[in-house]
Amino acid sequence: MTTLVAGTGLVGSHLVRALLARGEEPIGLDRAPSDDNLHDLRGRFRLVEGDVLDLPLLTHLIRTHRIERIVNTVALVGPAAEASIYEAFRTNVAGAVNLLEAARLGGVRRVVFYSSNAIFDPAPSSAPLDEDAPKKPAGMNGAAKIAVEAVGEAYAAATGVEFVSLRIGGVYGAGWSSGGVPQQLRDCAAAIVAGRPYTFEKYVYLGRTDLIEARDAAAAGICALDVERPAYVTYNVGNGEAFSYEELAAAVRAAVPQARIDVRERGTPVRVGERAMDTTRATQELGFVPAWPFARGFLELVAWTTATRGF
Repeated sequence: MTTLVAGTGLVGSHLVRALLARGEEPIGLDRAPSDDNLHDLRGRFRLVEGDVLDLPLLTHLIRTHRIERIVNTVALVGPAAEASIYEAFRTNVAGAVNLLEAARLGGVRRVVFYSSNAIFDPAPSSAPLDEDAPKKPAGMNGAAKIAVEAVGEAYAAATGVEFVSLRIGGVYGAGWSSGGVPQQLRDCAAAIVAGRPYTFEKYVYLGRTDLIEARDAAAAGICALDVERPAYVTYNVGNGEAFSYEELAAAVRAAVPQARIDVRERGTPVRVGERAMDTTRATQELGFVPAWPFARGFLELVAWTTATRGF
């Protein structure tokens, strides 16, 4: 069984590793592959440099490699998405629809899409966010994710292509990210390793957001690929831990007592999350159980940074 992994960034590269570890031969697609994420994977799998906006390329890959499943991790997120709304629409929405259409044309059985907790209404509450919580997309990323979920569900109903959407929070871990919380945490780890202070700048989000280690995010994708027949379209995927920037700084200090961490205001962040996600559905229906609570995950990021100096 062959899986196309669209996007080989922080989550996609860990998905490729997980598939390889099971003896599969995934196909990766990325318009700008990063050696920072793929340095240990070069030569171990087929990587195609191309764009999800290229529908003929997608259909060619599906037919040539007899692809049966697609995982879509492609997204322009964070401040970059807000700064270029049209480009974010093309990449995040039009690109996702191209993958769905290519799946229809090529007879692909299932498409797994990485959505976001940025779709939820950020009104404060003590209750965790379940899948049916009110929606109020935050910024362009949230708007794009909820649009793709709607289109994906329509494709599934009309064509029979199975569509599963995984709503994740901020992903962090070993590898490169284009910005946002993942890059902030990587920069924080690098500062700790170098013995320097670090300041979290609050330019990504307001309120509190769920965080998930990249290997857990990838494991959720594997679960969504493997489940025989998904009972639902949407699943929350997180660790059940939500952090404001101040709480994130405190968690880093708790994990690494010698760390000198501060927080300051910057820019115009969007309001997301406000609380942790309820992942009961993903656990019961997909078998997803997170293995990396933040304290453990961040220490692993520091260890990786120490070993590699973050490339």
